This record gives sequence, C-alpha cells and structure tokens, in this order.
Amino acid sequence: MEFNPAKEIEISRVRFSDVDHLSEWVTSAGWDIKSTQISTGANEICYDHFAFPELLVSHYTMKQAMQGVFALPDGMVLFLIVRAKLPLVWCGRQLPPTLLGIARSGRESWVVTPAGWDCYEFMVSEDLIHRTEIFPPDFFAKTTRLERAVLPLMEPITGQFLQQMDAFFLQGRGVNGSPGAALQRGQFFDFIIHGLHQVLDAGLSAGGSLSLIHISEPTRLQ
Repeated sequence: MEFNPAKEIEISRVRFSDVDHLSEWVTSAGWDIKSTQISTGANEICYDHFAFPELLVSHYTMKQAMQGVFALPDGMVLFLIVRAKLPLVWCGRQLPPTLLGIARSGRESWVVTPAGWDCYEFMVSEDLIHRTEIFPPDFFAKTTRLERAVLPLMEPITGQFLQQMDAFFLQGRGVNGSPGAALQRGQFFDFIIHGLHQVLDAGLSAGGSLSLIHISEPTRLQ
C-alpha cells in the first residue's frame, strides 16, 4: 500500500459484545490471540483504529474484565499506554497507568485486564523504528534483549500526548456517523512519531530505566 501523506484519514470504529468476536477480528488482522471474559455481566468493547503501512494506532475500551494470551505479528513492537484506573496484570506483573508497556514479537504474552479497560496501543514495525530513529539506539537494543519491558510515564508530557490523540481520533472519526474533519495522513503520522519520542525521552531523561517483566506461566486458556 502506497503511503500518500496528503491523503485524508478516516478512523475506523468496530464494536463487539463479547471477547470471542474481538479475538476473531484481531486474529484476522495478523495477531495470534485467545481471550476470555472473567467478570460477569454484559460486555461492551469499542475499538477505534487507523493503520499506516508500518504503524497501527488504536484506542479501545472494554466494560468487563478479560484474560488473554497473545503474540504480535513478526517484526513488530507494541507500546501500550494504560488509562484504566486499575492496573492490568502482564506476564505475572502488575502494570499501573504510570508505566509504559513494551512488547516484542517472538514470544507469547498473557494479560489480565480490569473492568473499565481503557488504553492506547501503538504497534510499530522494527524497520520503521530504525528508519525514523524514534528511540535512542541503546534503548531499542535493550528492548530487544528484554523482549518485554516497562518504562515510567512522565507528566505532563504523557497526558498532553493522550489528549491530542483523543482530539485526532474524534476529528478523524466524526460524530454520530457523520464524516470527520479533514486530517492528513502525514500530519497524523508525524504527530504520533514525535509524540512517542517525547514520551519515551521524558521517561529516560527523568532517570527512568527499562525494567524486565519476568515471565510467569499463565493458566492456559482452553
């Protein structure tokens, strides 16, 4: 797919009433995932996303708690910013909203997300990371060795970034089915790359360090 920076974007929204349909949809997009709902009650899942050739940016919310096992497509890196009030459990470790989660392809990760889940995900190809130098080379090398890592999120940088992401998503999606305002791909792409760089740089500059997420064997989903 050719990248045309002047072309306007349209944020896509999909809704699901259960995690089985979510898993089927995400699997069709190249993920290896299996999940199950672990709290009682009707579920409501909302998934907004836009895909560039080497970057998938998404925001999703989920009403009920879930546990799942997933693996990223080959050659991809996932950056996860949690906005839920309660932490998720990721590979046996609690990940509060004050930490940025980083996962590499090649291994399974397992998660338990709380009810009221709210997060932004940025899945970036390794090639794009190398070409744009989003992160310092030593930072990228450390994530390669760790495969799963966390980094402190600093304010007000993170909050400002997420507020602008909300505005871009609202602008690109429109309201009540009406077309969104014009938003160019190049503008959106540059903002994401620059914003992620600022968020990571703030964590590293403040004395933050990458921490390994120790792997615990999950209870396999049947």
